[in-house]
Amino acid sequence: MPKRIQDLDLSFELEQPVVGTSRFVKPQTSGTKIIAKPMRTDEILKLFDFDPSPVVTRARKQLWSVSKSGSKKQNEKCKKTAIKENVRKTIFPKKSSRRTTTVKTSSAYQNSPLIDMEDLEKHPLFALNSVKMYSSDKYFVGYIKYKEPDYGYAVENYIANDDDENLLFDRDYAGSLWISDIHTLFLFARKGLMQLEVASISETSHEATNYSEIRKRICELWLASRHFVTSFHDQSTVKCQLVRLMKKVFICVKRFEQLPDYVLFNSAKRTNNLDHHASYNFLHLSLDIFWLSLTVEHHTECDPVAKLEIFETNLNLLLTDLIHVGIRAFERMSNYNNLSKHSPFVCTCFKELWLLIQLYVEQQQFCKEFWHYFNIAAENVLKLQTCTNGKVAVQCIWLLYHVAHVQGYDRSGTFVGPEHDRVVSNYILVEQCLKIITNSALNNIDESLLCSCLHVLGPLFITWWIRDAKFDMLQILWEFFYKRLNIPVHTGNDSGSFINHSQVPCDFITLTETILNYDFATPSTTSSYDIFLCMLGNHLRANPILWPKLKGRIYSKLSAPKLAVFSDTGLQNLIQLFFVLAHILHFDELMDKLQSLLSQLPAARTERSLIIWCAHMSVISMRAHRGMSLSEAVGGAEICAPVYLAVQTVSSDRTSAHLMRVYIDGVKNLVDNDMALQFQGHVLFGNWISRYLRWCSHSDACHLLDILITVVEKVRTLGAQQEWWTMLESYVVPSLNQLTTNVDAPQQVTELAAALVTADVGRFKTLLEHMTGDTVHVQLSIKFLKSLLEDNLNTLEQFLDNQTVLIQTWIRIALLSTDKSDLAEVTQLMSQLPQWPDIIGCFDVLATEDPLYAVIRLAGGRVRNAQSMTETFAVKRWFETYFGKMDKWAAPVLLAAEKGDNAQLVLRLYTSAALLFLHCAPALYIKNKSTCLFYRVTSSLLLPAAVLMNKKPPSVILAALSKTWHLFVRGIVRLDYKTDTYIERTFKDMVIRYVPHLNESTSPLIRCLDTEFDDAVTSFVLNKISTTFITCKSKNSHEFSRQALKLTLEMFRYRCDNISKIELLMKILFPSVLEQIMFNEDLANKQLAFQTIECVKSNPKYSEIRELIVNAVSVLMEKHMAFYSSSVFRLVEILIPVLYVEMESSVPYLKDAISKVECRRGVGYDNTLRKGLQRIQEILNQQSK
Repeated sequence: MPKRIQDLDLSFELEQPVVGTSRFVKPQTSGTKIIAKPMRTDEILKLFDFDPSPVVTRARKQLWSVSKSGSKKQNEKCKKTAIKENVRKTIFPKKSSRRTTTVKTSSAYQNSPLIDMEDLEKHPLFALNSVKMYSSDKYFVGYIKYKEPDYGYAVENYIANDDDENLLFDRDYAGSLWISDIHTLFLFARKGLMQLEVASISETSHEATNYSEIRKRICELWLASRHFVTSFHDQSTVKCQLVRLMKKVFICVKRFEQLPDYVLFNSAKRTNNLDHHASYNFLHLSLDIFWLSLTVEHHTECDPVAKLEIFETNLNLLLTDLIHVGIRAFERMSNYNNLSKHSPFVCTCFKELWLLIQLYVEQQQFCKEFWHYFNIAAENVLKLQTCTNGKVAVQCIWLLYHVAHVQGYDRSGTFVGPEHDRVVSNYILVEQCLKIITNSALNNIDESLLCSCLHVLGPLFITWWIRDAKFDMLQILWEFFYKRLNIPVHTGNDSGSFINHSQVPCDFITLTETILNYDFATPSTTSSYDIFLCMLGNHLRANPILWPKLKGRIYSKLSAPKLAVFSDTGLQNLIQLFFVLAHILHFDELMDKLQSLLSQLPAARTERSLIIWCAHMSVISMRAHRGMSLSEAVGGAEICAPVYLAVQTVSSDRTSAHLMRVYIDGVKNLVDNDMALQFQGHVLFGNWISRYLRWCSHSDACHLLDILITVVEKVRTLGAQQEWWTMLESYVVPSLNQLTTNVDAPQQVTELAAALVTADVGRFKTLLEHMTGDTVHVQLSIKFLKSLLEDNLNTLEQFLDNQTVLIQTWIRIALLSTDKSDLAEVTQLMSQLPQWPDIIGCFDVLATEDPLYAVIRLAGGRVRNAQSMTETFAVKRWFETYFGKMDKWAAPVLLAAEKGDNAQLVLRLYTSAALLFLHCAPALYIKNKSTCLFYRVTSSLLLPAAVLMNKKPPSVILAALSKTWHLFVRGIVRLDYKTDTYIERTFKDMVIRYVPHLNESTSPLIRCLDTEFDDAVTSFVLNKISTTFITCKSKNSHEFSRQALKLTLEMFRYRCDNISKIELLMKILFPSVLEQIMFNEDLANKQLAFQTIECVKSNPKYSEIRELIVNAVSVLMEKHMAFYSSSVFRLVEILIPVLYVEMESSVPYLKDAISKVECRRGVGYDNTLRKGLQRIQEILNQQSK
């Protein structure tokens, strides 16, 4: 028969917590001291006079093994109803067989409804709402709400009130009389604890059992016990016995590391204390017991040493458990991208417990600081002294980060933040962890894990513990990253801070600002090195006293041989380090040191390294931002000298485009920020501009020209120093002259030129003349005029001396532009010039279809209205002034026409020239002057050397001439072509040089039959065609006779109502057509001749021209009878079937021709001729029948 509970000797003490085992312990003697050793569960129960049956023992072990192994088959087996029922009946019988433990329980305890919230709020339980478990909690609703942190201050002055009534497990006790029944009460507490434990582990919750009520009543007993213990200042027997009973129940509580995941993690996600689920109440009851037990046992000792030893032992045990919970939470993470958002507190109640521990330790005068105990517990769990796994150290830093944040709460549970007086640094543990991480990182630690570690360490280093300057951490991190400077590392969402090649520009100023303002509240998106720089910079900003020590550590590792082994990545990382330091410390010292270090590198590398170029340009930009002039000497050399010399070297190399872009971007940044041009940025410009613009891409050229436009605008606005004007004249103007020869030149060329001329038209007069010259493409001229006039509409008077040049440019634009909208816009702007009406004339630009044609017509009126020689010469001078370069303007167009390009532009050119001839030919021509405008235009457009040599002009020119030939001829015939040999020859060549090349069916020569040409002009044209191509006296005809015959055929087909024109055709061309029949053996030509005869016969006015046919035949008879009589007789024979009536009418002319020949020969009768006549007559007689 076991002893009664009241008679058990339960006195023993716990020396150290046994890590990794159950809290069930039994005492073993070791000298005079009793040391806690692990005990089996059945031994523990027997101490309480409880003999569990083998069924119960097996059931509990089976349930525990299932909860740990997680086997589905075993889970199903263990959840069978019979086993559960055995467990319930055996461990929790309805009636006890022993008198000493018999307790009458109320029906409410056995089967009570859910406790309401008002009842719960009367008890200081862990009751945080889990919805807030990952937020920055501003208040607590559990122990903190009931001012539990104040408990430690009031203990010594507390006196129990025996008049108070206590309701424990449904029993009413007056004052402290419940102490007489403590064994029974603690038996109920143990029973309730076991009930919660088994129900939690078996994942069962009986609806009939109110688990939250069980937890509440156990907590009431614990609170009453703590109340009683702390009420006595001496070490009474009852007090010690009460504590021992509490400890015996305490050791029955499972350690967190032994709880399965579904209890530890899922139970914490219940709603609040209204939840009556067994696992939730079991887990939170454990928290309640752990906390209340921590605050009780050491009060039983009066000796300060013993008191401290007991407290530290219990605290270490509790902290070890809590750290285990955090480690298990860490291991459940799928990734480590944002450790600051992953909490080690599976529930906010755990966070509240951490806060209670911190506050309790801080208010105990006999204790050391909280971090001391935390570090000991961390060492016990993680074994940091011998650890080589960087992941373990990261776990420790992550847990430290979150526990350190708990120090940001005050005693009332309000979150104050890093400014709170409770915040204390723990660099000792951080340094220990960093040494582990850095040693393992050299063995290829995961970069993402390293980033995550620094991501949570950063806020501690630069925000929470910023008041404590710490050099050792900086030294550890610098030594580590110095060895990794050459290693390009990236995280998944790398911001691009590191470079793996030398073709990506780097803005160190922007990167520096980004690094120093890195947001630790967001997931890590950059490299570990960038986070280190952020920590370094911000820590030195708050503690500049550390810089002298760190400077020695950094500079000692940057000798010339060590610099030489740095890759581009290493150089960038080193340069970025200097920029971060310079941003917060001694700027001049650090920038000078940086440039000095870079100058130690080989020249071949400094000239071609993109990183070094970026560094130099960033140095220049930062110096300018700080108000330092770039022409100011530093160390005997100009600030920009290193990079400027490199630019001069590579500006002609096409492979250096990426370097030049970096330099130009730096220049742009400087120009944009130099509002008053006080930084002497002109020293960055030079003759590299023209060399670079020769080969750079179009987009790069536009970028540079935009910068130059900005410079000009600032120079003009601010009236800058002479150095800027000299730079523009020396380097920018020659570059513009170079670019304007290219039709594809950027639009910014004209904008820049216009800006320069606008800034000072006198200084840049040569630029104005160049931009309006013949070598500049017309499209660039259009853009230049538009930019220039639009910018100076209100100050056009400044261009009075340049109006002639501007109007010449406008005429050239109008002549060579096919864009009507551009021409109308430019004309509208030009019409605003003061002398425009006097020089050009007045006309409505918007209403005129073509402004140039309108100007030509107005000029033609001046020509017609000129009365005196003075007026005539004045008009000639006007044309020479404004149209005098027409042949030069046309040259590029004609050259392009040879390739078949610009058909529309060629047509416009010829149309404009034709209208000029038509309206103004007398003003263009000066007799006996080969340099007159008429001669130059004719030689270039109408009769160039190639045409005079019978070479076919390009097709686009022929197409334009076919539409404008008649206009040119009408202008030419206005001159004296009958007496002026040059004009007559020009007119002749206009006919005979184009007959072979113009399309016969659309030939403009046919239009000479129109009434707009008088008969003399028509006769001239027809005679030249006839005598040059068709007339022949032998079997061999002209090489272009066929083309002429086709043209003749088209002329006869042309329906002309003017009988005089028809008579001219019959008189001049028809005899020549008949000669082709007489002499030419070419069947094609003969066929064309017969087609012409048929065309004549089909003419509606054939009856009126029949006599003209007879006349044409009679002319041929008289012309050829003497020497080609046989050909004449053969022609008549051929024509009789076709033109019988006409041939019959021509017999008298035939006889007359024969008589004249006989007379000339001096014979009265020529037998051959008479036989031929007789033959003709016979044929006619036969044909008449």
